[in-house]
Amino acid sequence: MEINESVKANSDITAIDVMLEDYNKSEYAIVITLKVFNRLMEHSPKHFSHKGSAILYKGETHVYLHNRSDEEITVQKANN
Repeated sequence: MEINESVKANSDITAIDVMLEDYNKSEYAIVITLKVFNRLMEHSPKHFSHKGSAILYKGETHVYLHNRSDEEITVQKANN
């Protein structure tokens, strides 16, 4: 049985928030796949905004995309 996409989105948000706890959120970026980003935009669009060409998570953390496994969500220093 496949997990509901809404449940996956909630799990992704929780994972991202936990990973960002130890970082200055305005200096770091979350790195996710396009599939995860689309799922989050569908189920949790309120957490995302854009400023110029940047996509921001909760108004301060940049969003970068990668093409590895969907389960691989990481945090890295943002390119400011």
